[in-house]
Amino acid sequence: MEVSSKPAGGRSGGQRKKAVSKSVKAGLQFPVGRIARFLKKGRYAERYGAGAPIYLAAVLEYLAAEVHPYVKKKSIWFRYCSRVFKIYH
Repeated sequence: MEVSSKPAGGRSGGQRKKAVSKSVKAGLQFPVGRIARFLKKGRYAERYGAGAPIYLAAVLEYLAAEVHPYVKKKSIWFRYCSRVFKIYH
C-alpha cells in the first residue's frame, strides 16, 4: 500500500487560501459572524437558518445608515438612536 503525501481534502501542504469572512461574502460592513455567535449564545431560538445572521446584519446596517444623518457625533449612541426612532412613530 502506498501512503499519500497529500493531506485530506486534496490540497497540497502549505498552500492555503486566505479566509474570506461572511460579511465580505454578503457585501456588508456589520460583522455577520459576531451576530451569528450572539444569536447562538443568546438562546433566542433552538434553531435558525444560515441566512438569519446575514439578514439581521443587513437590517442593522440599514438602520444605522438611516440614523447616521441625524446624528452629529461620529459614534452612534443608544439615546440618540431612540430619539431619532421616535420621529418615525
